Amino acid sequence: MWAALTALFIVFLAVTLASVIWVTANLISYLQPILIPVAIAAILAYLLDPVVTRMCRGGLGRTLRHCVALFCSGLRPALSLLVACSHHLDTEREFREGASRLYAEGPR
Repeated sequence: MWAALTALFIVFLAVTLASVIWVTANLISYLQPILIPVAIAAILAYLLDPVVTRMCRGGLGRTLRHCVALFCSGLRPALSLLVACSHHLDTEREFREGASRLYAEGPR
């Protein structure tokens, strides 16, 4: 009898564990649009904390230092995007000039 009761409770524990995992997975998938930015913010805060600590030795507060570090960390990707877009616009302009020149010449 004890073996059957033990097996029943083991099955109950397995079903309970599977249910908890399923509910947790569904909850995380439902909250994913909220959790991704929070996770990115936590990673940035963790990575930029030593930079801010070094900058705080100068005397200004941590809030201002955090803002400066976050601005500087976002400045490089923004500049890279700006350079890539300007290169794309130059290439597009060259393509349009070549196409209009071919159109002006007419068929051969």
